[in-house]
Amino acid sequence: MKSLTFNEALNLAKKAALNCGASKNHALALARSIVTAEAEGNHAVGFAHFLDYLDALKEGRIDGQAKPEIAQTTPIIQTIDAKGGMQHLGVDLALNGLAEAAKTFGLAAISSRNGYTIGALAYYPRILAESHGLVSLCFANAAPAVMPASGGSTPRFCTNPMAFAVADHLGRTIVIDQSSTAAAIVSIKQAADRGDSIPEGWALTKDGEPTIDPFEA
Repeated sequence: MKSLTFNEALNLAKKAALNCGASKNHALALARSIVTAEAEGNHAVGFAHFLDYLDALKEGRIDGQAKPEIAQTTPIIQTIDAKGGMQHLGVDLALNGLAEAAKTFGLAAISSRNGYTIGALAYYPRILAESHGLVSLCFANAAPAVMPASGGSTPRFCTNPMAFAVADHLGRTIVIDQSSTAAAIVSIKQAADRGDSIPEGWALTKDGEPTIDPFEA
């Protein structure tokens, strides 16, 4: 195993994203999020998840050259159209405006659409808490549907994640980042890659029966 400094890992991730078709701005925005998650020990949305981005870039499921469009729809609301690219760049560009609006009006929001999964959701609430002293919440919808309603076998819901962060007067930060399910799908994929079973209660088979087999899940 080779150890890397944060900046070494950041440069490596940037180069990988560039080689797979991301623009310089997209590559940097993605790399910052991925390497920060890995450095914090959030491996499920760190380098393991980074491979999903690289595959999607190479296969054209992400437009690595997309230029996000940001609109100020009200004094406290910005909307982002990611244009089929990654969400990270648009949110990065809108974040300072969000912080300024929140400090001026007491509340502000960003809504982003038409983009690939944002991955490490707590990355942005942490920035808003630590750099701007704000209480922040972040939510993401997910697709496709992977979970049935209780007692059913047809997928109806997604592992919609949520995150929030708050810093106290001493600069200590509380950060919560979670799936709204027993486990995020990346955790099931990791168990399958390792050949491990998953805990009871995490997933069902296609017939709606409980399973500890990640491949059935």
